Amino acid sequence: MTRPNFALSKIWIALTLLAWPISSSFSGDAEGLLRIFAGFKGQQGLDYNTDGNIDHLDIFAFSLDWKSDFTFLTEASPKNGEAGVAITRETILRFSGPLNENTVTTQSVFATFAGARIPGHVHLSPDKQTVTLFYNDPLPPSARIRVTVDGNRLKDATGSPVDPDHNGKAGGRKNIDFDTLSLTTLPGTSVFGRVFASEQAPAKGGVQSVDVPLEGVRITVDGAENTLFTLTDSLGNFRLEPAPVGRFFVHIDGRTVTSGQVGGVTVETSFPDGYYYPFVGKAWESHAGREADIGNIYLPLVTPGSLVPVSESEDTVIGFSQEVLAQFPELSDVKITVPADSLYSDDGTRGGMVGIASVPPDRIPGKLPEDLKFPLVITVQTNGPTNFDVPVPVCFPNMPDPETHQPLPPGAKSALWSFNHDTGDFKIQGSMTVSEDGQLICTDPGVGVTAPGWHGAQPGSEGDGGDADGQCEEGSKVEGGAIPKASSFGPISVMAVGRGRYRFSVPPPSEPGSIQWLFPNLPVRIVNDTGIMAEVAYCAAGHKEVLATFTPDCGEVVTITESVEVTEQELGDREINLTVTGS
Repeated sequence: MTRPNFALSKIWIALTLLAWPISSSFSGDAEGLLRIFAGFKGQQGLDYNTDGNIDHLDIFAFSLDWKSDFTFLTEASPKNGEAGVAITRETILRFSGPLNENTVTTQSVFATFAGARIPGHVHLSPDKQTVTLFYNDPLPPSARIRVTVDGNRLKDATGSPVDPDHNGKAGGRKNIDFDTLSLTTLPGTSVFGRVFASEQAPAKGGVQSVDVPLEGVRITVDGAENTLFTLTDSLGNFRLEPAPVGRFFVHIDGRTVTSGQVGGVTVETSFPDGYYYPFVGKAWESHAGREADIGNIYLPLVTPGSLVPVSESEDTVIGFSQEVLAQFPELSDVKITVPADSLYSDDGTRGGMVGIASVPPDRIPGKLPEDLKFPLVITVQTNGPTNFDVPVPVCFPNMPDPETHQPLPPGAKSALWSFNHDTGDFKIQGSMTVSEDGQLICTDPGVGVTAPGWHGAQPGSEGDGGDADGQCEEGSKVEGGAIPKASSFGPISVMAVGRGRYRFSVPPPSEPGSIQWLFPNLPVRIVNDTGIMAEVAYCAAGHKEVLATFTPDCGEVVTITESVEVTEQELGDREINLTVTGS
């Protein structure tokens, strides 16, 4: 069926009414027409000009008010079809217009797994165009999650039902399906590295500076904080074993460190009022049955007085602490402006403390992508809350470019980049402009930091990436940068053969390499290690996972997962059989 042209419909209705002869019986015709058109639009009222009569004048007023587009869903995060989603990630939905806050409930926006509702709560932004669905507990791993937007319940600011699927008709439902990552562990799978302070200290008896290892840093796997964790030793070393297979998310908590060094002098640390090392999130990648070197991780020492309480009634301007400015007075105009009542926690608690610190780009928690050359990284820290309702404007120092050794000229454009902890990479937040005196580079109106974390300024745009120089040598150390060619691997297709037997397959990879199938806690005999298909007979009912690892000749190893629910009814033979068919 051809979608109606709403603009032409509007003109047709108006012109028809101008030529329509008025008769004594027209009020009945008018009411009938209004019920048809207003019902399509999702409105109930019929007396549009509020003159007490329902007649041709109301139809004419309605035709002028007709809009070609209803409020619709413009963006969802995670996206429909997205895989490898962190189980601690919230769902963010953005709409084309403001919503009626009374209709933003867990009845109009909700998530399900295996047909059951996932407990959570919704948050509506101050502009009423963004809905965030927070979950009470981590999402189940290796699961297909469905988020539903019910346009019959969710209304816009005018009281009209929204058009979530953007089909030009009010109401209806929009489903967003995404897959969470696996937390499956295998013996021999581990990640290791070292954690240092971003600030170096003078070497004993010498003039050179040396790295300061941080002892007692707690590293936890998101969603399994009480079972998958490790601590750094006195040399800053850590090993997480076992580790989840493939990509997973962690948090590195420097607040558990008991001391730091300032100019070679040891100081006690105390969060949030004293010196402390921050709490940061990262995405890591492991290799099944092997160890992966994460490399060096650097945490900056946040100075006392950095965290400032934010106001509920007025904007709060935050700069560097007095201790930092005493050492670097040229940073006195660097600031962020936290809008009134914009900071909140996942549980809905509003308010808190915010501060900033500067870090050299080669002394941050993870390696910058090859195409990002920040002259300085600014970290925005809080005492716990992780969300800003509206973008937080920032002004960074306009420092010389690391490659050209020249700052941007006054009026030049740049971009604000922020590390997205939900996806594990840097994203552009919006545009920035160099001040008239050339000293600062500030975000343009409506642009700013949307979450605490790591931020920098650099002209450019986001792209699909490609092989970064030296990526084959860097291996698992590449973080948040170019997407390796191996990322096209997958997905896993599942076919139930019967009697507990399942056939798993993947499309042939676009790049040369080898495929390995892994079935946790199940004996497997690999016939061909480049096979694109594996078949297995399960011996017991329950939730079963399968992992496929692709090792390209050049690029990062990619592991993808799938799962099945095996029931007692479908089980047959108890003997395990596995065949792998090569490509």
